[in-house]
Amino acid sequence: MDIKQRWIVIYSTAANHRATKTITRQVERAKDKAEKELFHLQAQRFACKTDAQRHIDKVSKKLKYHQVST
Repeated sequence: MDIKQRWIVIYSTAANHRATKTITRQVERAKDKAEKELFHLQAQRFACKTDAQRHIDKVSKKLKYHQVST
């Protein structure tokens, strides 16, 4: 079914600035949370490398804006 549509795109510098600021704040909060989780993870002792990797993978899956690398 074809529905005729008409789109108007409006760009606002102020809105773009607000959106950028919001995303930057969200990324910074996510970074702080990730660092905190990884700090607590590194303080733990694991029986083997596989257990440690499993916990790192678990933390990595929660991260939206960041990646864990070695």
